[in-house]
Amino acid sequence: MTRWIRVATLVAATAALSACGGNDDLYGAIAYSSDTGVAAGAYNYETSVEAANAAMSKCGTGCALVLQFDGEDTCGAFVASSNGQWGVGADDNKSDAIEKATRSCEGKGGVDCEVLEDLPAVCLG
Repeated sequence: MTRWIRVATLVAATAALSACGGNDDLYGAIAYSSDTGVAAGAYNYETSVEAANAAMSKCGTGCALVLQFDGEDTCGAFVASSNGQWGVGADDNKSDAIEKATRSCEGKGGVDCEVLEDLPAVCLG
């Protein structure tokens, strides 16, 4: 009888984890090519590898992975400047992620660092 209770408990726990999705983490990534100026993001993937591969695929040849972030409601941002500098940032809200990215860009000598129109800051979830 005890064995059946253990088996039933294990089955119930497995079903509960499956229903909840187990690991609730979501992943995002941003890739950028300093040669072409192209940047691309990938968001809400189940693994960091999937997010990285998607960002690199969207970005194209010559791109490098410049930011990976995870956790529901975590936001990622990419900014670029008129003189070719760039920065990335992640935080629990868009404005703070953009602020971190801007400080990173300016720290590299960036002037007028701004979020790209086609790559806005995005929050996971």
